[in-house]
Amino acid sequence: MADSPSGRFKIDTSQALMEEARRLSEVATAAGRRADFIRWLKEVRYRLTHEADEWGESREYLPGLELETRVGLAGDLAVWYAVSPDRGQVFIKRFWMRGDPAGE
Repeated sequence: MADSPSGRFKIDTSQALMEEARRLSEVATAAGRRADFIRWLKEVRYRLTHEADEWGESREYLPGLELETRVGLAGDLAVWYAVSPDRGQVFIKRFWMRGDPAGE
């Protein structure tokens, strides 16, 4: 997931998470919800690049790393991430989609 050059935050994620996003896209496509999935993914990207420190639900603060972990939901797509407002970075830990047996 590339970050937006005009956003406040830079998104860092792994290749494995990009593969998981592709798999979720296939699950959504098979369920006839590809357009919904794309819309949800765009919303996640926008929120993580512009509102990561405010969006979603705060879960835990990691003082040694100066990171706050949060979970955000866009439609049926959820993302667990950590944000460092001072560094302007977002680290995505996991994506999952409601209704996906592999994700629950």
